Amino acid sequence: MSITRIPALLGVVALAFLFLLTIKVIKHPAEDRIAKRLLILLLIGLFSMAYCLFYVYAGMRQYWPVLANIEIGLAYWIGPSLYFYIKRINGGPSPFATALNYLHWLPAILIELMLLPYFSMSLSEKLAYFQHRSSSIYAPMIWYTWAGFHLHVLIYVVLCQPHLRIYRQRIVDNYSNVSVLNLRWLQLFCYGFIVQILAERLLPALKITSSSLSDTAGMAVYLFIIVLTYLALGQSRLQFANTGQPVTSHGKYYRSGLRDPTAQYYLDKLNRLMATEQYFLESDLSLQSLADRIKISPHHLSQILNEKLEKSFYDYVNEQRVEYARQLLLTEPQRTITDIAFQSGYNSKNSFQNAFKRHTGTTPSD
Repeated sequence: MSITRIPALLGVVALAFLFLLTIKVIKHPAEDRIAKRLLILLLIGLFSMAYCLFYVYAGMRQYWPVLANIEIGLAYWIGPSLYFYIKRINGGPSPFATALNYLHWLPAILIELMLLPYFSMSLSEKLAYFQHRSSSIYAPMIWYTWAGFHLHVLIYVVLCQPHLRIYRQRIVDNYSNVSVLNLRWLQLFCYGFIVQILAERLLPALKITSSSLSDTAGMAVYLFIIVLTYLALGQSRLQFANTGQPVTSHGKYYRSGLRDPTAQYYLDKLNRLMATEQYFLESDLSLQSLADRIKISPHHLSQILNEKLEKSFYDYVNEQRVEYARQLLLTEPQRTITDIAFQSGYNSKNSFQNAFKRHTGTTPSD
């Protein structure tokens, strides 16, 4: 085996990162076991894709030919698992509750059945296959299987986009700190797969590059996986449940029953309590927790902020945090920006700087 080759070594790192993320997901307490199960299925699919490249680059074919191509079917778990996971944390039903949804995983089963004759070959026949792959009947079958995998994932990536947009809006409407709950790593997953598929399939077809650059393409996939898992590992809270109130937009509260005098009363109460109790300094402040304190439903609180102030919950809280921090920066210039950021309710210097620049047009240091 040639495990010391750079692509193979990079594969070891990628597989190690995936293993760590899988352990984190398994150990993480799940408010929703369905969402957790879907995320584990997604990680198994990523494992299979990374294992395929490692098998090739480590030169395992002549030593363990029996392990060749066993991962192809598992790779087909990636698309549906990603799609249903994002739908689930948006409040969608369990995909396992409807028999028809199992058809999304049917290609994985069909692939394994189609390759069953290959898997049942003897050891000598598999070695002969690797020596004369170009003339084997299984070579084009496996090529089309991986091409189908790329198309399969691409379809689900497109289907995920509206649900990701809904999720981002739900976070802004319900949480004052979006960094702990964002799905940036899954959005990068979608974009990265599109780039990877175009590079691997389109460029050779246009004769811009050749298939001899497979090592470079494989290393790019490994780096992509490492970045993905690094972002997911750095996320302080993995999301396994429906995130807050459903998305609403201005002018769509006609069924809420909240009248203007009542709304103004609760807005005055909200502003008074925020000024005296300074709830905005709590880094984990949510729409639900704030609504409980002023004795109103989260839906009505969101309506008041949207209609009376034309602000999301996230903007409302962060404007007050930024103003509080601005006063500290002016009156206590000897303190560090990081120290002031944490005191103002932020859990990182970067999120503080972004919010400060957004609301004031300048940086904290300026």
